[in-house]
Amino acid sequence: MRKILVLLFLATTPAAAFDIDLSPADMRTHLGTRTAFDLAIGESSYIYFPGFCVNDNKLMAHGLLALSDEPVAIATMQYRFTRISDSAFDVTAKPAPSSEQTIEHWLASSFLAASMRPCELVVGDTQYLVEIAAINGETSLRDLLAQAPAPAAN
Repeated sequence: MRKILVLLFLATTPAAAFDIDLSPADMRTHLGTRTAFDLAIGESSYIYFPGFCVNDNKLMAHGLLALSDEPVAIATMQYRFTRISDSAFDVTAKPAPSSEQTIEHWLASSFLAASMRPCELVVGDTQYLVEIAAINGETSLRDLLAQAPAPAAN
């Protein structure tokens, strides 16, 4: 007994991919979403997540991340960005009231992670980066770490 293999080719058109037919700027306008780039010099706003990364030993953040008028309820840290120039921002960072995270834990995890994330990998196009000039009034990681209490001796 011979077995016959029949291949059936369907004459159908492949499904079209979902079309992104709005620019990011048009989409933000439509949704009423603001980003760090929308802040005027001297204006402040909370940001959902700063997306810190390192570029030439400088701390940077993704400038297209969404802003919020209020602290983000689900966040363990609250980040308030203040635009100080066309390309630089000051950041105030503190644990959210409901968070058990300490500023020390945040410093350790955020900056360790940022130091391992070159901005080219995080953002791709570095034109969307903004420079972080200061965090909690400090302009270097060493000075920021000095704000945190020293760990207890074992």
